Amino acid sequence: IQIDGTGVAIDFGVDSLTAIANKINTAGITGVAASVIATTDPNTGASRQQLQITGASTPALTDSNNILSNLGVLQNTPTNELQAAKDAKFKLDNIDITRSSNSVSDVISGVTLTLLKDTGSPSTQINVTTDTASIKKNIQTFVSQFNQLNKTVTDLSQFDPETLVAGPLFGDVNTQNVLDSLTDIFTNSVSGLTGSKVTLAQLGIKLDSAGQLNITDADLDSALANDLSQVAKIFKSVGTTTDSSISYISSSEKTKAATSAGYAINVTQLATQASITAGTVHTADDNASTEVLTFNGGQFGTSGKTLLVNPNSTLDGLISQINGDTIIGAAVTASNVGGKLQITAKQYGSSYAFTVSSSQAAAGNNSGIGDTPLSGTGLDVAGSINGEAATGKGQFLTGTAGNATTDGLQLRVTSTAPGTKGVLNFTQGIASQARYFAIASTDFISGTLSQYTHSLDTQVTDIGTQIKDLQDSLKAQETQLRSQFAAMEDAVTKIKAAGQGLAALTNISK
Repeated sequence: IQIDGTGVAIDFGVDSLTAIANKINTAGITGVAASVIATTDPNTGASRQQLQITGASTPALTDSNNILSNLGVLQNTPTNELQAAKDAKFKLDNIDITRSSNSVSDVISGVTLTLLKDTGSPSTQINVTTDTASIKKNIQTFVSQFNQLNKTVTDLSQFDPETLVAGPLFGDVNTQNVLDSLTDIFTNSVSGLTGSKVTLAQLGIKLDSAGQLNITDADLDSALANDLSQVAKIFKSVGTTTDSSISYISSSEKTKAATSAGYAINVTQLATQASITAGTVHTADDNASTEVLTFNGGQFGTSGKTLLVNPNSTLDGLISQINGDTIIGAAVTASNVGGKLQITAKQYGSSYAFTVSSSQAAAGNNSGIGDTPLSGTGLDVAGSINGEAATGKGQFLTGTAGNATTDGLQLRVTSTAPGTKGVLNFTQGIASQARYFAIASTDFISGTLSQYTHSLDTQVTDIGTQIKDLQDSLKAQETQLRSQFAAMEDAVTKIKAAGQGLAALTNISK
């Protein structure tokens, strides 16, 4: 091949990609550098290596044998470029925003913006409103499902005094207890919730004498229009904190509603990010040989990931190469700290520990990492919730299984200092309570309905066994009776024969 008029001899029989890159770099072509980079196949997701040739200007390439094409050379600037690619730029509430796509879904929660053209100046007013019609429809469906459950259980539990026919659930205490428990959930106030509305009845959803829930549309519409946040609290699990560095994430069916005092939060250890810093300051950009950085850790897979550093890289160029790698850059962030390369995990906690090593000894003209692996280890947050032990993973603090009140309660801690972090006010809304009750009741091992079902299955099996035993006993009795009957018939036949013999003797004697 020829690059800017300089010939480079390549032998596919013996030359590796690294050897080819070294040949190009040692050819001394002004402004031209070659390297081997790791890429990801967009179709299969597999990792592969590619030769990359870059230059201060577009190098003239002579590739009559399609060698460079076969090698997958990147960044060969097109000679007939119609339009350079650009990121989308726009303003939202006078804030400048840049995105790589024209479809933007991460600037307004729950809203996707599609950018269609460059208007040159702000021209669109976006009004985001709450879809109360859909919320009301979901509430109506929720009520309808409960009513259907109530009707089904009632129908199957009836007794007809005229026909004396009873439904299969007539007198079934377990099923009735489940229905009664759900009814209690729907008619009681939400524990720990304060405000003008704490029950379904205050939203216009009331229980009638038949055990059915009925919605008064005017009352529900008014609540949705004037107090939507309170409506949400009545239905779902809600956690609010008095410290902005603590965020409620989730809860489980075992998490109990807090009292009016709330759950005290105490952080004894903050989460940290794993990080390593090169031991040598970068002072020169004349490293002509290829340096290979090897990253190991859970986020890099079982075999780790390698990065071939571009020859003659500046520190900023190396940082850009690390951050721009599709796999490595997704796990860590590289930066310049006092002239040294620093690499930090993007995620918090001990699960994101990693090591980095170089194929070269640390020097001022390379990464400065050195050929002895540098290790970075993060810490998990530690602390307690409501005085109960909590388990930390990264920035997430979760109530330990078996806790009396906070089992499964998860918080995110972004504080910059340990200590007491206010309180969490936690309530479990009616929909959450119903969902968790259903989960608990139908748990395969401990659920009341599951245990009852297993009990009925056992009874059915036992009755089946009893029926089989009775059938076997009847067959044995039948066999015995048939045997006795046959013996009796044989005896009768013999008696008849004897009688006939006696009759003959009597006739002779006469």
